[in-house]
Amino acid sequence: MGQALVLCAGAGVLLFYVNRLFAELPLSAADEGAYLIRALYGRELAIDPDRYKTVQPVANTLYFWLVRWVDALSLNLVPWMRLIGAASYFGGLGLLYLIAVKETGRKVALGFLLIAAVFPYYRYAFAAMPDGVYAGLLSLIVYVLYRTSSRPLLSAGLVGGLAGGLVLIKPHGVVVVAAYVALCLVEALLRRTPLGLLLGRVALFGLAFMVVGTGIELIDGQSLGQAVN
Repeated sequence: MGQALVLCAGAGVLLFYVNRLFAELPLSAADEGAYLIRALYGRELAIDPDRYKTVQPVANTLYFWLVRWVDALSLNLVPWMRLIGAASYFGGLGLLYLIAVKETGRKVALGFLLIAAVFPYYRYAFAAMPDGVYAGLLSLIVYVLYRTSSRPLLSAGLVGGLAGGLVLIKPHGVVVVAAYVALCLVEALLRRTPLGLLLGRVALFGLAFMVVGTGIELIDGQSLGQAVN
């Protein structure tokens, strides 16, 4: 009975926000508008930045690439970006559900999924903003970390590379760096792993993080100094 009530509440919230997919104009000029303008007209804004001071100074390189690709392939940029964000968000929940099923069983995992379904994040997921894509990629990192836990060095490289892309979806992704280092320390203490393995994991993670993040920025035309920062 409790799960049915939570499911109904989640469905109601979901249906309410689905309408956002079809709005013709940005839902918030300060948020959706800023990402779209910076992605599509960033070069022009860089030439004369003082002329457009009201546009928020966001710089999400990888998300901007996605915006430009969708714009080149579609006549309906805003709805498609909202749909991609929502699909990424729910795809991420699906990956976390798979982990929960293996660790807690299907019934408990379904309970966690239903709780996640009523979490009021849809305002951002159903928007032409990077939040839905960010949540999806973050969930993918968790899933990859889980699936490669028995191969710590491979895991470090994969997670580091994905984290390097995550910070270019949203700068908040940098918290993954601290979280991964903390995870390595906790595992080292609990499992008494050799110091060399601990240092190797952290070093490989950092290397992959920098290579992917810097490489994307360089491809985007940034200078080496800007790319590293």
